[in-house]
Amino acid sequence: MAGDAWATHRGDGATHRVAPTGWDMAGDAWATHRGDGATHRVAPTGWDMAGDTWATHRGDGATHRVAPTGWDMAGDAWATHRGDGATHRVAPTGWDMAGDAWATHRGDGATHRVAPTGWDMAGDTWATHRGDGATHRVDRTGWDMAGDTWATHRGDGATHRVAPTGWDMAGDAWATHRGDGATHRVDRTGWDMAGDAWATHRGDGATHRVAPTGWDMAGDVRMQPQ
Repeated sequence: MAGDAWATHRGDGATHRVAPTGWDMAGDAWATHRGDGATHRVAPTGWDMAGDTWATHRGDGATHRVAPTGWDMAGDAWATHRGDGATHRVAPTGWDMAGDAWATHRGDGATHRVAPTGWDMAGDTWATHRGDGATHRVDRTGWDMAGDTWATHRGDGATHRVAPTGWDMAGDAWATHRGDGATHRVDRTGWDMAGDAWATHRGDGATHRVAPTGWDMAGDVRMQPQ
């Protein structure tokens, strides 16, 4: 190797760009396999790709489902790490999950708190976006908050008014529940209102009488301070 990626082929005397895996690269992703002479699409991880996610492992000759991060996937979330041979739970973002929220970043080796959306959480609501490197305020639902109530939905790219409870607000009181797709009347406290005073608590599923202030009423006019 003449440098990290360039090499002289002792045969034609020419200089080639050779990946660390030994592939003779023709561009960033295409390579000539010095064996069959054919041109293959090779991922940066060195897998010989047959499509976007399927690959031939140059070892056993078998076809594997390989994530863009290079993990050999056994199902949707489980993967074999080509290093220790162990089976890991890997998020679609490529994080090696140790439980539901903690993950090891295969880069710095540190353990991070990662939201289900794949955000690297620094505290409860602040996160580093693994793309621009900037720090964003992200609520627990995964919305990228720009201020207290405005958010960009990482899906449609649009800016929505999102209540602290995570409801996608269309006006002051109406909201779309990101679950059933229906439009609900939601008060500022996040109660899903069925009429003026009755509400369903999104937790116990029960129906409560809720005052405009958001108090859960036990009776018609009185309640004990919480």
